[in-house]
Amino acid sequence: ATAMRPSHAAAELIIPGAGGRPFSGSAALAAPCRTPRRDSHKQVEFGHAAGDHGLHWEGTLVVGASGQAQKLGVKPGWKIHKIDGRAVYDGNDISMRLQEAMWQWRSSHVSFITDTSVVRAALKEARIAATKAEEERVAKLAFEGNTDHVHMTQVTEQFEFQGYIDRPEERAITLKQLHRVINFAKEKCHRWKDTATSEESRTAGVRLNSEIMNMYHLHHWLIMPATIEKTCSFVELLTNQRQAADWCVSHWWGEPVIELVRCIECQANTRKLQASSAWWIAAFSIRQASAQDEVSDPSRHRLMKAMSAAQFKMLLVLDGGRDENLGPAYALNRLWCCYELAMFLDQPKLCLDIAVYKLPKPFLITNGFTEIEEDMEMINNGAGYKAKLDREKEVSLELIERTLEIKIQSAQASVSTERNRILNYFAGQDLHLSPIEEHGPYEKLNKRLQGLFAALFWRRVVCSTAKDANTHAAQQRITDVLRGDTWRKSLDLCLSYCVVTAPEEKLALLARSLPAAGIKGLRLDLKGLDLLDENLPALGGSLPPGLEELNLDLSFNAQISNFGITNFVNALPAKMRELTLGLSQTAVTPDFQDHRNCLEGLRQQIIHEAQKGSVCNVVNLCPSPDRRVFVKNVREKI
Repeated sequence: ATAMRPSHAAAELIIPGAGGRPFSGSAALAAPCRTPRRDSHKQVEFGHAAGDHGLHWEGTLVVGASGQAQKLGVKPGWKIHKIDGRAVYDGNDISMRLQEAMWQWRSSHVSFITDTSVVRAALKEARIAATKAEEERVAKLAFEGNTDHVHMTQVTEQFEFQGYIDRPEERAITLKQLHRVINFAKEKCHRWKDTATSEESRTAGVRLNSEIMNMYHLHHWLIMPATIEKTCSFVELLTNQRQAADWCVSHWWGEPVIELVRCIECQANTRKLQASSAWWIAAFSIRQASAQDEVSDPSRHRLMKAMSAAQFKMLLVLDGGRDENLGPAYALNRLWCCYELAMFLDQPKLCLDIAVYKLPKPFLITNGFTEIEEDMEMINNGAGYKAKLDREKEVSLELIERTLEIKIQSAQASVSTERNRILNYFAGQDLHLSPIEEHGPYEKLNKRLQGLFAALFWRRVVCSTAKDANTHAAQQRITDVLRGDTWRKSLDLCLSYCVVTAPEEKLALLARSLPAAGIKGLRLDLKGLDLLDENLPALGGSLPPGLEELNLDLSFNAQISNFGITNFVNALPAKMRELTLGLSQTAVTPDFQDHRNCLEGLRQQIIHEAQKGSVCNVVNLCPSPDRRVFVKNVREKI
């Protein structure tokens, strides 16, 4: 008769699986043990027709024996090592091998390890491995909140309280300390998540990484948990030594902190700052747990004190255009950034650096030379200006246009009550009222902030050749904005070595840029502009009527002579009291140059020169290599 192959169900009747299935989590018992001794092995044959095998196991460990197993001397504590010559590694392997033998109506040869010390060692190793695996699994899970015990332990162990520093302006942070903070955050932030709502953040609920982690995240997960017990600033967890601010940083908390750090690194590298240089960053310098609202009195504001300590040197961090929704210069849409800039509009010594984060690397914009560029200019005339132009060549017209469109009434703040208080402060009304969305003081402040950036970017725009409509429009826009800042008391403009177009065009843009009222002091740098005597009377006549002090550098304009200086002085505004002239490498005679820093002395010299006799003007039309024809005046006494 043909032998019939039993079904899987029949095999289950022959070998009940209830006792042979491993319990969940039994993989910890399944790891192979260390190589056993020969005398610790025992092989047993289970017959296919002798009934239930009687083995009960968890993982690969025998936990009970009945039926055949009991009769064959199998004992609990043994380890099932092989079945039919093949190693088994877990309960599923054992079930499958035994069932396979039953389906084939054959015996099973089971090899056991009987040395319990070997088995116990294997079990211990398995438990350690399972524990480690579980720890690794849990370590990848996001924390439920910033008070999680493991999270708090990590934070407090890494950042221990060092001591209180009384004055907030002395709680600046160095780059080395900042790197320590950011490296910790980059290592741990995979277990942090964005706790903001979807209305507040585009990454709401997302697990963090170093590319998206911003100051809001760092404040929630690191700064507040680390400082709340001691009610201290984060800097006081890094040092107990006073660190006066060399620079104050204004930035948007929503930008990735890695971009903030790279922008500070860019400034440090560009300016060759010392390793001990420190930046005042509000998130790290203020005691966040006890922060008070100081909007009502900016003179008491901690940033004002820090700026004073830093001699009014500010680093503004902007993005170069992160995406079509944010940027460029998105920080100027944030009301706190506008507020910080507005606090220093009347500071004549304000030194504003702008670090723009734009791939592949950030670049720095300054309102003057760096020390290296100053040295280059002293060694080789024009070299410093060229180096500055190359450094700032990545500045886009789009970014410049954005800075000229600031509207504080449209700016936002994370907390609505803060926005209301700041707008009310600007409007000069009770801070607790609902703000007026359109108000005269807003427009005044908008024009002043726009004028701040217009003065900073003026040379970059005006010295460009207006080859296209965008550049021409930008030139008209920046001159209009600067002229509209009638609250400005002083102005510093530079056209040095800007010879890509005729000087008349640049002087016309200069005249168009000067505010008609308000300005009292003016500094103009016109070195190496190829100016002629004929250009100077128009320049003098275009100066604001209320101007009282003028510092004008005409050095390296070889065609300028006494004749041009005389006509320029005669065209100056009537209220002019002080005049300082730079006349190196010009045709101006020594007797005129002796009075270059004294307006009254220069006027007396002009009168004295006129008394020597009549002047004969000889006019020559002279060609030049750039195909321009210029007029050369030779004045001789007769």
